[in-house]
Amino acid sequence: MTSMPVFLWTVPMFHCSGWCLTWTVAAQGGTNICMRNVTEKGIFDNISQYQVTHMEGASTILNMVS
Repeated sequence: MTSMPVFLWTVPMFHCSGWCLTWTVAAQGGTNICMRNVTEKGIFDNISQYQVTHMEGASTILNMVS
């Protein structure tokens, strides 16, 4: 992960590696983008609006956008 990442969260921050990833993004000077309701439109809107550089997602989330 490079400096100043913009990370889009589509699963809860405690999910999988999220325990430390929130702090990693902050330590890199980045921005965490959190979604309350995850929808395909919401994912693409956030990517466009915030110029997201990184995201994660469970396989069901990734299937939504593929």
